[in-house]
Amino acid sequence: THEELACWLPDVADAVKLARAAVAVVGGLVVVKRGAEGAAWATADDQGTVATVAVCGNSVGAGDGFNARLVDGLARGEPPARAVAGAVEMATRIVQAGKGALGVFPPEKGDQT
Repeated sequence: THEELACWLPDVADAVKLARAAVAVVGGLVVVKRGAEGAAWATADDQGTVATVAVCGNSVGAGDGFNARLVDGLARGEPPARAVAGAVEMATRIVQAGKGALGVFPPEKGDQT
């Protein structure tokens, strides 16, 4: 998350600059989750941000859903911009569902929750 990386790089406030600074240290792809503000990402050659709409709801599992969708997209060969956009979309859907991660799945027959 932005807060976690900011502890390691306290002089860098902007999320994209934070991702670029982290890439300079570790290489590869760095994604900075920004909660209701979406995410920023960077590689050695490219960078970007993905915005989201702030929604009210239950955020339990949103970060895990973000991570799962990000890894799935990258494993399927999606470029970073698409994988991060899909991850932001998944996290937003989880929050919007109102039940956290459980609300994303269709209810089972007879489920009253």
